[in-house]
Amino acid sequence: MADDTGFPIWFAINGCRVPARGRRAMKALLPLFALAALAGGCSKPAADLQCPLPESGSAADSLRETPQQIDAAAADLGAGTANEIEAVVSTLRNRHPDTSKAAIVNYIVTAYCPKIKANPALDRAQKQDAMLTFSGRVEQIANAR
Repeated sequence: MADDTGFPIWFAINGCRVPARGRRAMKALLPLFALAALAGGCSKPAADLQCPLPESGSAADSLRETPQQIDAAAADLGAGTANEIEAVVSTLRNRHPDTSKAAIVNYIVTAYCPKIKANPALDRAQKQDAMLTFSGRVEQIANAR
């Protein structure tokens, strides 16, 4: 994948665009990357966690749910424990028996993400870690059912 300038996405580091093309240029810039990391990264401030938007349900393999149902799922997820996730997965399976596991995982992650984003006790990296942990737990539970 590439961004709008043609640079591969993996050239982006901490939101800074690396103006280099090719492997030789990247190898030449490695000492600069190390220096930038030691200096605290680039001058661009780190963006807050970006949560996915709820899907309309019109796309193939997405759940058609009202905003109230999404809010109810978020409330039912509580602290994101395995039991709470299992209950929401079960509810969604009953309402949408033919939907894929991936659609259920996407839906639950979308519903829960604002809770993590709004947590003032977590910094950006901790929020990302919390989302990765949560989404992994959801995927594991959804795939087991």
